[in-house]
Amino acid sequence: MLNQWGLVVAWTCATANVADNIFQWLIRQFEECMIVLSDTGFHATEGDLPNLKVCQRGEWQDRMLVEFIPLYGMMRL
Repeated sequence: MLNQWGLVVAWTCATANVADNIFQWLIRQFEECMIVLSDTGFHATEGDLPNLKVCQRGEWQDRMLVEFIPLYGMMRL
């Protein structure tokens, strides 16, 4: 998870066969201090956390920074 400056504030991983919504516990840790922008994969059928902003395609493109940062880091190696 990145903050508004692009700095990593939390990190976790899972295998590719795991649904994105299992990371709700990580989002909950930041419930009082920031909103979290995500794609629709993080939406939970039992309800989303108040600080989770599920973005439809084309909304809040700032979240694409998350996908850019790892690529940029690999290009610098």
